[in-house]
Amino acid sequence: MTLLSIVVPVYNTNFPFLSECIASVEQLMEKREDIELIVCDDGSNIQTIMELKSLQKKYCNFQLLSDGKNRGQNGARNIGVKKATGKYILFLDSDDYLNTKDLDECLKQLEYVDSDVVSFTTLINDDSDLAMNSLISKQEFISKKDVILQCGELWKFIFKRTLLTNVPLLEGIKIGEDVVSAIVLIAKASGVYSFKLEPYIYRKNQLSIMSNANVAQRYHILDGFSWIKETLDEDLFDKFYPEIEWQAIKHILIYESQQILKSGLHYRYYVKKMRWWMNKNFPRWKSNIYLKKYDCGLRTKLVVRGYFTLFYCVDRLLGALDDSE
Repeated sequence: MTLLSIVVPVYNTNFPFLSECIASVEQLMEKREDIELIVCDDGSNIQTIMELKSLQKKYCNFQLLSDGKNRGQNGARNIGVKKATGKYILFLDSDDYLNTKDLDECLKQLEYVDSDVVSFTTLINDDSDLAMNSLISKQEFISKKDVILQCGELWKFIFKRTLLTNVPLLEGIKIGEDVVSAIVLIAKASGVYSFKLEPYIYRKNQLSIMSNANVAQRYHILDGFSWIKETLDEDLFDKFYPEIEWQAIKHILIYESQQILKSGLHYRYYVKKMRWWMNKNFPRWKSNIYLKKYDCGLRTKLVVRGYFTLFYCVDRLLGALDDSE
């Protein structure tokens, strides 16, 4: 029986990164027979397809799914989920790689834990060193509210396959697809178990969509949070309302609004529309308990309070001062 399916979506990934990613999975598969690797091409160019086929010839024991269509990362992941046979699924980004020793230990312990979602500490590779992210201090079932409050990326979790087949990942948006899908999955999960292990190594990528999204793509974050409201039943939405509202504040009013305004003050129309959406869909957001506790900087305070012109001027000034140092 397959315990874990590792699904890797690929879109024109730098070959050295892609090769290291696949090699790390193969290293784990040499130790265990209950692992399967499913690589899902998301409409990559010919060069990437040829590189994937060369890796498949080298390692032989992974499925390569490729029909030439570009569905987006979650679209590719959903295709992989449909082909998977494992009890659990781990999404591995194609420019990241595994700490096989810790993942092997995680899987040994997972055989004795029944949980829809497994959380763990990740390691971050910034090309100079490895650093821990969101350190987990205990191995235990943890509060779903705490997880929803902090969740962001799907690769920080291992999901039971039945959960993913019942709740497919959101497709069709460029920004926020991970966080909104994670919120819904965790809300619907029977429980979340945390492991004090670091099985996943995330590589910082300055060329990622998040780093280079345009204004229109960033505006689509609203579609993601609208999907949450449509997907969760009223009882579940109300149960996790403060945490979902905080994630909306953080992503819509803080991060994406700042990134849009950094592109130019003439884009503040989009930011005003996003604020209008928040006022309509989360009318109590200004009283959110997590916002009140949030220790934010000057720029964040300005954008949250709606001082968009002042934010733009301060951001330009602080940016100039940083460049001069």
